[in-house]
Order: sequence, then structure tokens, then C-alpha cells
Amino acid sequence: MNDMFVPKPSQLITNTMQYTEYNLYLHGEIGQPDDFMEHFSVFKTASDGDVVKLYITSGGGSLSTGMEFIRHMKECRAPIIGILGVEVASMASAIAMECDEIEVDEMTTMLIHSFSYGAIGTESSVYNQAAFNNKLNERWIRKHYSEFLDETQLSDIFKGVDILLDSDEIQERWDNFKEARDAKGCMNPDCQECSGEAPPSIDSIITDAVAEGVEQALDKLLKKYTLTEKEKPKKAPAKKPTSKKVPEVMPDNPIVVGYDFTKGA
Repeated sequence: MNDMFVPKPSQLITNTMQYTEYNLYLHGEIGQPDDFMEHFSVFKTASDGDVVKLYITSGGGSLSTGMEFIRHMKECRAPIIGILGVEVASMASAIAMECDEIEVDEMTTMLIHSFSYGAIGTESSVYNQAAFNNKLNERWIRKHYSEFLDETQLSDIFKGVDILLDSDEIQERWDNFKEARDAKGCMNPDCQECSGEAPPSIDSIITDAVAEGVEQALDKLLKKYTLTEKEKPKKAPAKKPTSKKVPEVMPDNPIVVGYDFTKGA
């Protein structure tokens, strides 16, 4: 039979996968938390197999709203990809740092600086507020940018200097930042993925469950019934061995001590 008429097996294998891609937009000023309820809802409902794309073009805004935004990002089970626009400044840059991946173009810029605040009151009150906010500012900057900026740049920020980065600098620092973050892990001691431990097998789960059930059943029996140790039988006192009297024979006398051989003769 001619091979040219024999159908060859297909060289194409197809897999159909279903997932949801969410596209969120963080544009303009970061105002009140109520403005981002749809964003928060997506972060809550997206599952492991989904993808969230967050388009960021913002000059920053409210610190409290930004922290609420970041808190919901941390709870999201789906990976978040940050698409950075021309302007990613202030609070918006901190939100970008919480993304799992970022994408930049040739015109992307990022501005990082200390947060701004105002204080009203007496001289001592203003001084105390300034000292307190200065402590919070350093804590916040180090938490969000310590792996992204070097120590010199961090010191400049604490002195009031603005750090401005272009797309190449952002991408280079992001690669180092992500490597350090992945090495650190999620900081959850129970996380098996970060610890490298394999998940338990079905057999081990069943074995542990059976052992736990048996232990619980024994505990119930011990609580229901009182177990007492059976007394051991007492041993009879040992008899003392009786010794027989051995007749003594005197070599020089034919009479055996204890016996009289003259009787009956």
C-alpha cells in the first residue's frame, strides 16, 4: 500500500484553559477609599488562576487610601501585573511596588519622596507632631523601598530630596528588588511554597486522620470507664528444706551410732 495515502497522526495538541483577566485603572489623584471599591472587590474575588492588570498613571494622593489599597493587594490570590504609565509618583509608586510584575515603556517615570503633612497648634505640639511623623515617614519609606533603592538614596529621601527614575532605572532596580523579595518569601512560617516542603500526600493525610480518630476513641473510653490494675496473686512462702540425720560410723567401734544391733540376736 502506498504510504502517501496513509493519514499521519496530528502534530497539534490543544488545551483549553479558562481564566478571568481583570483590567483595573488607577488614574489621576488617589482620593477617598470609596473611590476604589470596585478595585477592592476584584482583589477579594480574583482566584489563583486569574490575572489582574493594574494600569497606573497617577501623581499620588492620600496616604491612608493608598495604604488601604495596598492592604487589599496583599490579600489578592491572583498575580497582579502593574502597567506603569508616564507618571507614577508618590503614593502611586508605593502601590507599584506591591505588584507581582511590572511593565514599563520608554516614557515611564517614577517619583519617590517623603510623605507630606501639616501641623497646627502650639510650638511644642507642632514639634512633637513633626518628630512623630518623621519616625513614621522613615518606617514607611524603608518598608516599601528598602530593596528598591540603595542606602544613599534612602538617606537623601529622609533629607527631603526627591528621587526621580526613568524606565531603564526602574526596570533595573525592579529586577534586583524582585530577586530579593522572592528570596525573602512571604514571611509566613506555615507557607509550604516558601519553605520548599512538599504538600502532604493523600495516604499520609488518611493515616494521620485514622491515628487521630483512634486516639480520640481511646480518650473517650478512658473517660467513661475507670481502669484499675489487677492485683497479682500472692506467692506461697517457700518451705524450708528438711535435712535427714546421717548415721555416724566410728571406724574403731562396730556399733553404729543410733542403731543397736544386739537386739533381736
